[in-house]
Amino acid sequence: MLWGALVHTAVAVDMIDTSIVQKSLQSGNTSTALQQVDALLEVRPDSPELLFVKARVLVASGAEDAAIGLYEQLIVDHPGMPEPYNNLSVLYAARGDTARAAELLQRALEIHPVYSTIYRNLSQVYADRAIAAYRKALRSDSSEPATPRAPLELSPIRSLTHPGGRNP
Repeated sequence: MLWGALVHTAVAVDMIDTSIVQKSLQSGNTSTALQQVDALLEVRPDSPELLFVKARVLVASGAEDAAIGLYEQLIVDHPGMPEPYNNLSVLYAARGDTARAAELLQRALEIHPVYSTIYRNLSQVYADRAIAAYRKALRSDSSEPATPRAPLELSPIRSLTHPGGRNP
């Protein structure tokens, strides 16, 4: 299971209303949400915001590999968007690749240095890495469950929730 929760967005994206996709996600109907976001992408195929929403739908539907590919493509095509870095880091952290997760979060902070979700997630990744290093130093069984920690959070898309795409 992912460490983060889906962030709810129900605001227009470049004059396209994604609230119907959000309602489908909230009701657990991920196949309908995927059809809806694909229909929106037919109108705006290059919209980074819609591609981000699609990646979130893919995560919710269990298609994490496809979501990873889409987040990676968003990072290549739109390197100034911090949200794909954050959400991709959540997926890598869930798979145990905390080094890659930390790298992505550090890159996101270079883009948006006051993004609190990224700081919380980076702190948690560092804590997880410290726990793993401590266990290794003690030669304890690495299969023991980690101490309880706060979950990482998936980013909302700032341009949907805040004009100008930034959250002070």
